[in-house]
Amino acid sequence: MSTPAPSKLCQRRGGVYLLVLSVALVVSMIGVTSSYLARVRQSSDTLKEQSIKARTSARSAAEFLLVRLRSNANWRAEHTSGVWTDPAEAVGEAKVSYRLTDADGLLNDDPNDDVTLSVRASVGTATRMLSVELARPSSVGSNLIPNPSFESGIASWYPNTSTLSPETDLVFAGSQSMRVGSRLTPASGAGFPILSVAQTDQTYDVGAMIYSVGAARSFRIEIRAIMSDSTVQCYGDWVIATADKWTPYSSAIETNWVGTPIVVEFLVYTQTGSEDFILDDVSLMQRPEIAIVSGSWRREILP
Repeated sequence: MSTPAPSKLCQRRGGVYLLVLSVALVVSMIGVTSSYLARVRQSSDTLKEQSIKARTSARSAAEFLLVRLRSNANWRAEHTSGVWTDPAEAVGEAKVSYRLTDADGLLNDDPNDDVTLSVRASVGTATRMLSVELARPSSVGSNLIPNPSFESGIASWYPNTSTLSPETDLVFAGSQSMRVGSRLTPASGAGFPILSVAQTDQTYDVGAMIYSVGAARSFRIEIRAIMSDSTVQCYGDWVIATADKWTPYSSAIETNWVGTPIVVEFLVYTQTGSEDFILDDVSLMQRPEIAIVSGSWRREILP
C-alpha cells in the first residue's frame, strides 16, 4: 500500500481550508447584509412613522391655530404676511412653525381679505408642510333688525330729533316703508336699539335702501356704542344717495369697542341738510368668524 506524497496531502488540506474560509466568508457576508438590511428597514420604518406624525401634527396645528386666531382680535396686526414664525413651537413630538399670507401682501389693510395659512411640522428627521385657505363666509343667520321692510309698522324704531311714520306712497318693495321727517339737523335721523344682540370684535354686513327726498346727500349708517364711562365709540360708513331715487347701501361694519356699553344703537342720518328721507329693506347681519375654505387643504413641497 502506497502512502500519498506530502505535497499532495498539503494541497488537499489547503483546499479544504480555503473552502471553509469561503463558506465562513459567505456566511459572514450574509449576516452583515441581513443586519444592514434590518437597519435600513428599521430606519425606513422610523422615517415613515415620523413622516406620518409630522403630517398629522401639521394638520392638527392648523386647526388649533384657527381657534387661536379667532380668539385674538388683533391677529392681523401681530403677523407679517408671508413670514414664518420663529422659533418653532413644540406641539407634542413636533416642532411647528407657521405663516399667514395675504394675496395683496398686507394682512392688516382689510379684515375681510382671504388668508393662506401654511404650517410646517418636524418630527425627528421628517418635515412636512400643509396649507389651507381661510376666509370669512358670507353672512348667514337672521337679520338683527326685525321687520326690515316695515310691513308690520315701525315698532322699536325711535326718532332722533325727528319724526318717524309709515310711508305707503314711496316704497321700494312691499306695501310700506318708513319716512324720517321733521329733522332739525343733519344728525337728526332714526335709531334702533341693538344692545342685546351687538358684540365687539365682530363684522356686520349692513344693507338698506335709501330714498333722499328733494336733494342728493351723503348718508351714514352707524353702530354707536355709549360706554359705562360715558365715552362714545362709533363705527360706520357713508353713501351718497341720489335725489328722489332709491339708492342701495351696502357695507361691512367692524366693531372693536373696549369696555362695557350701556347703549348700542343702529343709526341712520345725513352729513348735510335736514330734508326727509325714506328707508326700506334694512338689514344688519353678523358675519361668521374666519373659517377654513372647504376643499382648500394642500400638501406643499418644502422649499
